[in-house]
Amino acid sequence: MEQTRLIYSADPANENRPHYIDLFRGLCLQNMKNMTQFKKGKPLMIAGTIRLAVDGENVEAISPVWPVKNALNKADDAWKRTLRSAGLKPRQLNTYGKELRVAWNEDHSKTYCASSPAAYVDAIPDGIESEYASGQYNAAGEEIHVWAQISDPANWGSLAGQYNSQAFDNTRAAVPLSGSVDVQDKKFIVFGTQSGALANYLPILNTYLDSRINETRVEDTDMDQIPPADNDFIMMLAPGEEVADDVIDNVTDEGRWRPYTTDSALQATRVVSAGANVAGQETTFVAPLGLLKWTPTQALTSKLVIDIVAIGEM
Repeated sequence: MEQTRLIYSADPANENRPHYIDLFRGLCLQNMKNMTQFKKGKPLMIAGTIRLAVDGENVEAISPVWPVKNALNKADDAWKRTLRSAGLKPRQLNTYGKELRVAWNEDHSKTYCASSPAAYVDAIPDGIESEYASGQYNAAGEEIHVWAQISDPANWGSLAGQYNSQAFDNTRAAVPLSGSVDVQDKKFIVFGTQSGALANYLPILNTYLDSRINETRVEDTDMDQIPPADNDFIMMLAPGEEVADDVIDNVTDEGRWRPYTTDSALQATRVVSAGANVAGQETTFVAPLGLLKWTPTQALTSKLVIDIVAIGEM
């Protein structure tokens, strides 16, 4: 793809509060062409450079690691499975909902396509018209206005003689309840924890690791001491010893333990760290799903200049 520049400014009413950025949605709005976080069920990743107008600010992205990729793949598989169970085909879905779309966390989901005056910001690039009148009317005679970003999430729906709608939304998960014929409606988010049976969100990473807890969260509390370093090769090269069974047992046992914990996949990674760069300095980054979290510190001067140079499968 050709290099594309997206510029984001701080919301004046929300400095020092998280600004959530979906670069794929920003590309869609700027280029007037549908751009999705997934392609044929595979999570995509954006690579480029970031410049900050104010130093001392942090920018975070999802960690581009294997457990995250596997979790996103499994989320898409689960979503597609429920669609098939309901007899739905992709062509029957909204144009902007034919691929899975997810938010960063619960806070992002609550303000998706909106900028709440006292909470969090779901940012869109500078220079984008925030809404247009569709010329169509609902059954109540209200003209439908389509918004890229609304001033307050409470204003979706009927308001002052018009109906405020959005082309984007968090893709919903239809989750069958254990021991019941009911299905629970949840919104997909990347980060978060499952907070009870009535939670309205499905945190992809946490749910995935819990679904594989026996394989991914093994803890070693009973490992043998490391053999003395000066005896290892002597024992391995000693002739005439029938040690095949012991070798197999030891390799099987020791081979279970990894030098990392998959719980680290539950944390975002900083692609720009406060104090590690200066204003105007270009920093390379990769952003799985095109999702970033930026906390500006100066309401009137904080800007994020992003040059996107490549999009590929994660």
